[in-house]
Amino acid sequence: MANMQLPQGEFVDELSEQASASLVLAYIGILRRRLWIILPVVIICGTLGLFKAVRARDIFRADTQLLVEKQASTLDFRQAGQDTRWDPNFHSTQLQLIKGRVVMDIALRDERIHEFLTAGSSSGAASSVFREMKLTVEALLGISPGPPEETWKELADKVQAVHIEDTDIFAITVRCTSAAISARIANKVSRAFQTYHRERHVKNLGAEYEMLRIEKDRAEQSLLESESGIQEFLKHASLVTPSAAQADHPAIKAL
Repeated sequence: MANMQLPQGEFVDELSEQASASLVLAYIGILRRRLWIILPVVIICGTLGLFKAVRARDIFRADTQLLVEKQASTLDFRQAGQDTRWDPNFHSTQLQLIKGRVVMDIALRDERIHEFLTAGSSSGAASSVFREMKLTVEALLGISPGPPEETWKELADKVQAVHIEDTDIFAITVRCTSAAISARIANKVSRAFQTYHRERHVKNLGAEYEMLRIEKDRAEQSLLESESGIQEFLKHASLVTPSAAQADHPAIKAL
């Protein structure tokens, strides 16, 4: 009886196929033994995901645009003769400032926006439940909860600002669960940015403005005193008429 010998390559392929088959069977066996552990996890995760998708609220979007120009000082003639608007550092700074705390705090002066954020209306009931569950699990694990999120950060999370390339225009986008609040936030943030620059300008030039105000008050007071003096003079002034003998005087004729 002759011995049959397989080529070396076919022998290696057969061993690899047997190893792959045994590995697959091993995985199937693990899944069978752990089925009652895996199945509840899948069911719970799927149920929570479905519950969250059903309870998800509509998100509304509001857009606005803001024109920000860099103005050179008219006192510096060398700078005034150059085009200083296309400054990448200037645009990046303004972009960070739009979502900065100082602008958000000015926008939060609006009572409706502040009440909407503090009341938690934007998070919804479902998110509140998940947040409470998360805090409960962290407490059971001994994890200390972090500090509560500040109101201005909640407002900043709803605002997105993008600089439009090769322009001085910034596009501001707001996403919120209320259409009216979305539009209100977009308008208030753009106005808050303008208010910040106006208040900063007044603060930096406060001494000059105060000096001009004092000079204006002095000029008005001087004008009032001059008018009073003229009126007082007109009250006591009398018309002088030359006599017939003085009519031929050279001075009178010259007049």
